[in-house]
Amino acid sequence: MKLRTKLVLAGMLIVLVPMLLSTGVIWYLIQRQNDEDARHHSAHLLDMIREELARQGRELASELIYFAEDSALINNIMNLNQRHQVPMTPLLQEIHEIEAAIAIGKFARINHYDVVMVFDQTHTLLSFARLENNTTLTLGIVTTDDSGRALVKVAMFTHIVQNYGDIDPGDWNNTDLEDVLADILPEKVISPIHTQDVFEHHLALKTAVPVHDKVHTPGGRPQPIGNLIGYRYVDQSLVASLAQHTQAHVNVFIHQEPVLGTLPELTKISSELFEALSSLDTQEQSPYIHSEQNIAGVPYYITAFPLVREPDGALQSTLVLSVSKVPTYQNTRQAVIVQSWVSVISVLFMIPFVLLLAKGLTDPIRKIAAVSESISKGLITEQIEPIRSQDELGNLSRSFHGMVLYLREMAQIAENISRGELHQELSPQTKTDVLGIAFHRMTTYLQHIAQAAGRIQKDDLTYAITPYSERDVLGTTFNAMIHRLQELVTNIRSQAQELADASQYIAANSENISHDNKAQADSIETTTFALHEMASSISQISQSLTTQSFSIEQVKSSAQHIVTSSEDIANRIDHLSSFTAQTAAAMEKMDDFVQNISQQVQTSVAASKKVLDVVQKGTEQMGRLMDEIMAVQQQMEITSSAILRLQRQSRHIGEILTVIQEVVDQTNLLSLNASIISAQAGTHGRAFSVVAEEIKALANRTSESTKEIAQFIKTIQTELTEAVSAMVISANYVESGLKNTQQTEQVFEAITSGAEQSSQLIAHTAQSIEEHSRASHQIKQASAEVVGMLEEIMRLTQEQHAQSEKIHTEAAQLTGISGEIQHATQEQSSAAHQSVENMSVMAGIVQQTSQRVEHLATLAVNLSKQADDLLKLVEQFKVNTQIFGEKPGFSKNPVSLHYGIGLREG
Repeated sequence: MKLRTKLVLAGMLIVLVPMLLSTGVIWYLIQRQNDEDARHHSAHLLDMIREELARQGRELASELIYFAEDSALINNIMNLNQRHQVPMTPLLQEIHEIEAAIAIGKFARINHYDVVMVFDQTHTLLSFARLENNTTLTLGIVTTDDSGRALVKVAMFTHIVQNYGDIDPGDWNNTDLEDVLADILPEKVISPIHTQDVFEHHLALKTAVPVHDKVHTPGGRPQPIGNLIGYRYVDQSLVASLAQHTQAHVNVFIHQEPVLGTLPELTKISSELFEALSSLDTQEQSPYIHSEQNIAGVPYYITAFPLVREPDGALQSTLVLSVSKVPTYQNTRQAVIVQSWVSVISVLFMIPFVLLLAKGLTDPIRKIAAVSESISKGLITEQIEPIRSQDELGNLSRSFHGMVLYLREMAQIAENISRGELHQELSPQTKTDVLGIAFHRMTTYLQHIAQAAGRIQKDDLTYAITPYSERDVLGTTFNAMIHRLQELVTNIRSQAQELADASQYIAANSENISHDNKAQADSIETTTFALHEMASSISQISQSLTTQSFSIEQVKSSAQHIVTSSEDIANRIDHLSSFTAQTAAAMEKMDDFVQNISQQVQTSVAASKKVLDVVQKGTEQMGRLMDEIMAVQQQMEITSSAILRLQRQSRHIGEILTVIQEVVDQTNLLSLNASIISAQAGTHGRAFSVVAEEIKALANRTSESTKEIAQFIKTIQTELTEAVSAMVISANYVESGLKNTQQTEQVFEAITSGAEQSSQLIAHTAQSIEEHSRASHQIKQASAEVVGMLEEIMRLTQEQHAQSEKIHTEAAQLTGISGEIQHATQEQSSAAHQSVENMSVMAGIVQQTSQRVEHLATLAVNLSKQADDLLKLVEQFKVNTQIFGEKPGFSKNPVSLHYGIGLREG
């Protein structure tokens, strides 16, 4: 599976898992909240039932009386009390103990017994209790009204013990009960009694639980529940109203028999819950049980509460409440559906972002993996560009890029070392750079080996290398070679010294030597043979030195040639650099000149644009001016025609004024006639006379106004005539101005055309200058780059020249040293040949005569001199006497070097 697929799956899981978990958690929390709501709802229902029962109890308490309303019953009870002279005990002082709705009788604290008798629809209760040596008899009659509501009437009295005997009411027989009932109950009530059934029922209920048995509610507060009989008569309407109001089903379950309930299916469930509650230890467990059941295919929360327990703890009655879970299921289902849709939409929106994120993460990793695979195959030329981001991928790419560069640098150093370039310098990146430290140690170690070889080449055998460890084969072998050379030189020195001592001994003891001629002859032959071998070895060394001198001369010649070439290249590069610098300076001046011209051209372009804009604005203004002049001309023509029409209308107004004047004259005549008529009418014509006067006054005012209007119209006609003349003159001026404006517009159009051509030429010139400026800038940059490259070449050439001179100097030194060695070898070779000849002569002399002892002494002296020469030659090799004969040690310091003491100068 690819990394991108894994990332996409991981992103999907990251999105889906929390959503699924959140959905499950929401489901669980909703279910839990629903359960809690159901439990609280059930507890609330129980509280509501208790409150309703208490309310009914308080209502019934207000109706409690000392005697029944029935007159016969009242008389019987009163006669009984009067007969026994027993004071009546008020019930009102104990009303606070009544908690049930249908509380019948007095709920005593001890020795409480209940008897129930059924007389058609009338339920009668007799309650007996022994209180302070008195027996209290409480009589309760329960009836129902038309609506089914229970009505309670209570009568209570106390009689002394001797009236019925000092016996417990539980031990009464049938006769005693009949006597009591006959004394109290009226005939119409007692007639249907079957005393045997009543008495048996009484004995069966003699162990009934007291009403003050405590039951703990969910809140933990003990509440008195009431007695068994009371709950047999819970109002049916109460159950119905509670079920309707709370949408719950209420069932009272007594003696494993359902008494009340709205669902028959609760019978079996109530029986099971009754058994479960009976098995609970109320001191250790919760006194109520919650359950979930399906009734008629509908899920319900069911809560069972214990109502009454017997003294031995046995459960007597329970109250079962059930609440439908359908509304809560619907709410939960809607919440889960909404959450599921939100999850799906979120996943769909998250898929593109996850894909983009996976692509952004896998592409750099894929590139890094490809480069890593190439590096694992030895290809370190691959490059990877670092990512610019500041996250972990960016850090990884930058680190990998640095690692590739580091490996490439290490490979380059290793390649240089493989070509014999031991002057590599490498500094570790950090203290923990294992590879860098190892390369640094290796290059330092190889440099030390090369330095030791150079010292050996210079006859210095005092240089020693401390091996890194026992496995350092190169260091150990090199030290062993130096040690072996030191032993060889020391042995040669010792043998030469012994040879010199022997020669001196022979010279001093020549007389004794004569006696041993034969032995000396053998020794001379042996020495001659050794000298022949030494001469051969010296000849081989001389030939090797000759070859080496020739090679050194070639190196010297090559180095000299490189030095000469480097100087020539340096001169040429210097000349080229100066020429390039001059070119760059000229181009820079030219660039500045072009920039100046470009700025001037830009200024000209801007000025030409401004001139062109001004000319265009002037042309537009002239066009608008012509339009306005033509509009004025049109308006003047319209005004002239209007004035002419107005002049004609003023004439018509004059004619109208004439008519008005005629009407005024007629009005005056009518007014005069009216005055005459009103005068003739006398008193009855006064009103008409007033109207005539008003009409006359109106006619006079109209006449005056008409005259004023006629005068005003004449003045207007005169001014209109003058206005027509002025309009004609103005029309002539406007027509002349229109002609001049048209000529001016033509001049502006010519100026605009010229300005546009000039602007185009200037813009073309500016573009050419700008291109020339860019070209000169590019030439300037190229010149600067050429100067930089020439400076770099110059620096490299100078370094090469210095290295070449160093090589030439070292080659010259090697040539001198090689010449000296060759000269010494030639001398040694000639001395060896001479020694051979002398030994041959001495052998002949020994063989010829033993008397040539003196000549032998002379030869011994010569031999001693040759031995001294050999000692001088051997002394050229520097030997450290302290390390001679010692085993090389080891060092943990990778760069430590040990040099011998007693170095000789020269």
